[in-house]
Amino acid sequence: MLIGPSMISLLAAIDRFAEHKDIDPVKDFCYFLRTFAVRGFLYWLIGWLGSVIAIVDTLFAVQFESGKWLVPFFLLLGMLSIALSINAWYFQVRNPKAAKKDVLRTALFFTLKKWPVSLLATFLFVAVFVALILKPQFGFTLFPVLFFGLLYLNLRKFQIK
Repeated sequence: MLIGPSMISLLAAIDRFAEHKDIDPVKDFCYFLRTFAVRGFLYWLIGWLGSVIAIVDTLFAVQFESGKWLVPFFLLLGMLSIALSINAWYFQVRNPKAAKKDVLRTALFFTLKKWPVSLLATFLFVAVFVALILKPQFGFTLFPVLFFGLLYLNLRKFQIK
């Protein structure tokens, strides 16, 4: 359950590194963790609940012959909820003083408007956990930073020019 606070803090640390080209990793991460922990957790609840609902409903629908056609809908629901959480983390990091309602509204708009970018962000997020299972020695050390660095570069496509 601490995925939300840690991932928003990691995105904030990557954002600081991208802007200043210098970072004190432990000090800055702890600062971002204190700053964004509650909001990161609340935004993660959206993705977590959407994923749990999608998994449970998929397992239920597969038991019935006529319910199998709902599986793509539930997969889409899970992916959109995770993408909404990731986009909310990004927009909260980029606008630290913004209200939760405004961040969620912006994240929902960009999740639906720029869905290929959101789909790639979801894929990179899920790839971190697949790497944790397949190669734990790299999954705990290198892959989160590499994949979230790519995720951050991907999310920079949301900037309005």
